[in-house]
Amino acid sequence: MSNMQMLVRIGHGDSTAPALRVALSAAARLGACLDGVQVVPLPPAAFTVPEAVPMQMDAVKQLYERARKRETWFQSQLRDLAITGDWRVAHGDDASVLCHMASAYELLVMM
Repeated sequence: MSNMQMLVRIGHGDSTAPALRVALSAAARLGACLDGVQVVPLPPAAFTVPEAVPMQMDAVKQLYERARKRETWFQSQLRDLAITGDWRVAHGDDASVLCHMASAYELLVMM
């Protein structure tokens, strides 16, 4: 078994996305640990129009909760191939979050 750490970005509706298929296949072949991450965006409009803040933040909270609930689905994908890993959910924009997180991994898979 390798100690390789991989990270795959999962979009909001991605359940059979090419990035996930590639990441699962690579992790299984390499004996790597595969973590999944879904990034929940913080809309900039929420911080420019005060009246929009409660509505926007409620929408962000709902997206975040839906993303957290995908952990069971992600773990079942790993279990089917005997891969270990964790499910992560982060707030922010994809580029910033992924740049920050990727420094802790040997390989980032995204499309």
